[in-house]
Amino acid sequence: AGVLSKPVLPARLLARVAGLFSGGPGTAPSAPHGQLDGQLNGMRILLVEDNEINQEVAQLMLLHAGATVETVANGQLAVDLLRADPQRCDLVLMDVQMPVLNGYDATAAIRAAGGPLARLPIVAMTANVMQDDRRRADQAGMNAHVAKPIDVAEMIAVLTRLAPRPAAAPAPSPSTAQVAAPASLLALAGVDTKAALARLGGNSDALVALFKRFDQTQGGTVTEVRAQLAAGQRPQAAQSLHRLRGVAANLGATQVAGLTAEAEAILHRDHPDPAALDAALTALDRALQRLAADARQLPVSTNSLPQGNPIAHDLPQKLAELHSLLQNNNLKAMDVLRQLRPALEHASGWRALAEAVETLDFTAAQAIVADMLYRKDSA
Repeated sequence: AGVLSKPVLPARLLARVAGLFSGGPGTAPSAPHGQLDGQLNGMRILLVEDNEINQEVAQLMLLHAGATVETVANGQLAVDLLRADPQRCDLVLMDVQMPVLNGYDATAAIRAAGGPLARLPIVAMTANVMQDDRRRADQAGMNAHVAKPIDVAEMIAVLTRLAPRPAAAPAPSPSTAQVAAPASLLALAGVDTKAALARLGGNSDALVALFKRFDQTQGGTVTEVRAQLAAGQRPQAAQSLHRLRGVAANLGATQVAGLTAEAEAILHRDHPDPAALDAALTALDRALQRLAADARQLPVSTNSLPQGNPIAHDLPQKLAELHSLLQNNNLKAMDVLRQLRPALEHASGWRALAEAVETLDFTAAQAIVADMLYRKDSA
């Protein structure tokens, strides 16, 4: 079985997938993000991942390659979904460390259901690619293993090897708009912006939004870890660090990811040195707070917004499309929002909607759009 690590990079993913289809190991071609368009056309993927940022990074990458993506937040939801509809997807991309039911146990439960689920391709995603991880993935019935941070080409190669696509694949889905990355994004200290943009198909707006979400969701991780350790919850503290490392790596935050790995390594020792662990956590928190402060200063782009009001006559249909995209956590919603701006920027709720979409709070955005649709229907 193949192994992919998080973060996922485009070229390695494509190669792995091609190798799976041909029966060989596959070699990773060097492919810019633009060459990923359509590589996964027609493929239906169930993404099982509890962290919202990792969900969004993987989803945008897969959508950019033409796949249809459905997401759930833990293994139990995946098991329930697939038992109810075994033909729901062509492949499962499964995180291994999740609440409620982890990826290994979820895979075992899916395999135990028999029938089509015994043969459904399941690919593990984890920030660890140790021999024990490979062994557990194989024992659970997983077909391959990808590592975080995600290498796009490697992931695509694995997926295309495991899941044949329809003979008549649909045309590539429109990719999210690409605009010049702001200088402040390129200047982020301790961040490999080029690698992060490769995972997002070059979409700098999405990367800015993800860094703002990173500040909101991960900025307090060290405080959380210290509280867990004080309460004697060492496994939970290790899981918090593991989650932070995977998210930081996917966003190209190499400094934070590296410092997190150092703290993790100390914590995993049989008898961790309290002074060494405290120093590692202090260094990590310093880097994390610096990155969070920089993220708060990143500007939300208004580039490439259409002028005039070319879609006013089609507004209800466009709002319905946006609502559907938000409901499915589809990052193409950012493009549709840009198209809608000329028709909505003076409407009640526009500012709240724009802020919700720009920060990837799709639940709040969905409620605002639903209200807009209701008001349109009632007018």
